[in-house]
Amino acid sequence: TVYFSGAPRVAKNPPWDGGWIFTKDKEGRPWMTVACQGLGASVWYPCKDHQSDEPDRGALLTVIVPDTLTAVANGRLVGETKYKEGWRSFQWQVVNPINNYNLVPYIGKYVHWKDQYKGAQDKNLDLDFWVLDYNQEKAKSSFGRDVPRMLDAFEYWFGPYPFYEDGYKLVESSHLGMEHQSAIAYGNGFKNGYRGRDLSGSGWGKDWDYIIIHESGHEWFANNITTNDIADMWVHEGFTMYSEVLFIDYHYGKKAGSEYCRGVRKNIRNDKPLIGDYGVNQEGSGDMYNKGAGLLHHIREMIGNDSIFRAILTGLNKDFRHRTVDSKQV
Repeated sequence: TVYFSGAPRVAKNPPWDGGWIFTKDKEGRPWMTVACQGLGASVWYPCKDHQSDEPDRGALLTVIVPDTLTAVANGRLVGETKYKEGWRSFQWQVVNPINNYNLVPYIGKYVHWKDQYKGAQDKNLDLDFWVLDYNQEKAKSSFGRDVPRMLDAFEYWFGPYPFYEDGYKLVESSHLGMEHQSAIAYGNGFKNGYRGRDLSGSGWGKDWDYIIIHESGHEWFANNITTNDIADMWVHEGFTMYSEVLFIDYHYGKKAGSEYCRGVRKNIRNDKPLIGDYGVNQEGSGDMYNKGAGLLHHIREMIGNDSIFRAILTGLNKDFRHRTVDSKQV
């Protein structure tokens, strides 16, 4: 057993410049979480802080909070007990391999509801939603519309959701969002688009919630398939940006998806290589999103057969299921 304590780093501009996020909701109640991708989980707990190292059998997280608040984390709630007068503990367990930056608690005045999705191979996927109490009605409308549509599209293009054992969760956060495995951080304000905007300018990004679709896409590319080195982060972000194209393609048609992809290509800066320097925790260009998606679209058009292209995507998620990879393998 390792015991540690102290004052963790406080996030400066979450989720991009991360750490612990201590804030209050609009009623003045404590609301907190963590976002530490890139920065590394060692800013708040001892770990071998490298993407290539994941616990084979998941992790167990116990969070002790005042009994007026609720703690949510990855996987499933396996225990809730009174800790001492005025305090209670929540124990969450994820059983699949998980990136260390993905293991996070959320603490706030949350309410919860459940649903189920009948997914691939007629398996039932448990859906759990946690939002601040005063946002429940807005969230039910937004989440209820886009989560099933997302799963329909992504299970078609990528194969089964990779973490049926741990379930799927959306958890409201004070920052914009992050792909925390089986407990995705959501902070888009229940708006369509990216904070109300269509990033493509094509008109096809206005009818769905960007953060639900994009961050959920990372369950396949970032969480199921994880790069060994953050230098290869384009694999996470390029494929996931392209998941937006495939979501549109599935629900609105191939022409609509192509128009969206052409729209986001306009945001390419061509400032530096997509792949960063290896071994020094350095990401490549931010073009990993838009250029990465454009690259995949170009490959798809060169193949000229969506059955083959889809087989490649589902094959990647099957062959590299719960594994870490390098660019050259993908």
